[in-house]
Amino acid sequence: MVGLCWEGGGAKGAFGAKILYELKKIYKELKFSELCGTSVGGISIFFLVDDSFRILNSLWEKIKDIENFIFKEEGIRYNTYNFLINLVKTIDSLNLTEKIKKSESLFISVAVANDGKIVLFTNKDLDERNGVYIKKIETDEDLIYAILGTSAIPKFFPQVRYKIKDKILTLLDGGVKYTFPIKFLIDYGKSKKIVGIIHEPYEKLLNITKYLIRIYPFNLVEKYTMSLTKKNLKMFKRVEKNIFIYEDYKLFLIYPLIDLPGAMDFSRNSIEKSFEIANETLLKIKDDLISFLKN
Repeated sequence: MVGLCWEGGGAKGAFGAKILYELKKIYKELKFSELCGTSVGGISIFFLVDDSFRILNSLWEKIKDIENFIFKEEGIRYNTYNFLINLVKTIDSLNLTEKIKKSESLFISVAVANDGKIVLFTNKDLDERNGVYIKKIETDEDLIYAILGTSAIPKFFPQVRYKIKDKILTLLDGGVKYTFPIKFLIDYGKSKKIVGIIHEPYEKLLNITKYLIRIYPFNLVEKYTMSLTKKNLKMFKRVEKNIFIYEDYKLFLIYPLIDLPGAMDFSRNSIEKSFEIANETLLKIKDDLISFLKN
């Protein structure tokens, strides 16, 4: 059994989608039994339900040609209307909800409620623990709110309000607390081997204060998420370039060789650049990664 943990990161998610798509071509046995993600990672995992990785890659190809995210004139908030319309159409055309419900794999998408608790959208009957709401995905509406909730970046994206346990809650991007939500794979999963996808060079995480010193909203968001990812990874000890251990868990961390384009840049050029970096990164790590998956 191998788990997948996918960090948030907006448009940088194109990097992970391309890595997995190309990896599947050369390692046909690629399959994840447990998948957990936040924000773009929390969205992307659902589109891996058929184990082909083709759907997720094609989704990013489509994003290049559609204005999914548009600045409003009054400031930094994004208009996600086009994204929502395309999301509903895609879920319906793929019969995605039913596939997720029937899948043997465990899916966990992480959001945060305005009362401070974590919301885990999942396809399995998980036990509810202190500080956690469990919302089992039963309908297309549940899946849509899982996707909107896990990616609802405060101040940038519209608020998402949803009823859970007879409460009307405002859902926030899971990255507010868990940018790299490996904790929930450990808490609820059985996989001792985990593949992790993050969107910054690992060495950059170790030296956050050297980067993003300009005081712009996007820079502040990225600096905050980087600090959280570093904190979420803190329990793991690095033993090789991409391999980390914690107790009896082993983590293969996939990260770009160089900086990816900005998290909020969904332009064609940005996504194609992320694809290019993904191909270069996979070329460097593929042998070690396949060895990790096999052994």
